[in-house]
Amino acid sequence: MKAGFENCREVAIACALSGVALLVLAHWIFGPTASVSANAGSSAASSAPSAPAARKMMANRNDSLDPTLRLARLELTEHEVYEGSGRNIFQSYGEEQPEKPRPRPKPQPTPPATIVVTAAAPPIGLRFFGIVAAPNAPRKVCLTQDGDVFIGTEGDILDRRYKILRIALNTIDIEDVLKNTQYTLGLQQ
Repeated sequence: MKAGFENCREVAIACALSGVALLVLAHWIFGPTASVSANAGSSAASSAPSAPAARKMMANRNDSLDPTLRLARLELTEHEVYEGSGRNIFQSYGEEQPEKPRPRPKPQPTPPATIVVTAAAPPIGLRFFGIVAAPNAPRKVCLTQDGDVFIGTEGDILDRRYKILRIALNTIDIEDVLKNTQYTLGLQQ
C-alpha cells in the first residue's frame, strides 16, 4: 500500500502552500496587530529607533491629528538657520530683476485676396437645375455636369473641385478650389 508521497517536490509545495494559508488565516482572524507583534520581536534589536527618534515620531503622530495652529512652534522654525546651501528660505535674497521688455508681435502679412469673377469667368460646365427644400433640413441644390448629377448643401465640395458657398432663392455661389475663382449660377429650366 502506498501513502501518496512518491513525489517529494509535490509534497514540499503542498506544505509551503498550507503554511502560507495558515498565516493568511491568522492575519484575517486576529488582524494586522498579531502579525506585526510577532515580527517585531524577532527584528526589534536590529531596527529599533533610538529613544529621541521614537519620541519625535510619537510627537509627530499626535500632532498630525491635532488641527490647532501653534504659533510658538512656527516662530521657532522661522528663526532657525538653514544650513543646507547657506540660504535662509524665509528671507528673500538678491536684487530684484527688472522686468524684461516683451517683444512686440510682428505684423502678419496680409493674405492674397481671392479672385472673384462673376461675369467674365469662362463657363465651368456645371448647370444648376433645382433646389430641394425639406422642413427642418438645410436646402440642397441639384447640379449636373456631363450627365453626372451632384446634390449638395452649403460648404460641400462637389466633384473634388467645386465648393458651394451660398444658396439663394434662384442662384448659388460656387468656388472652383483648383483655380480659386468664384462663380454665380442661375437656376435653369
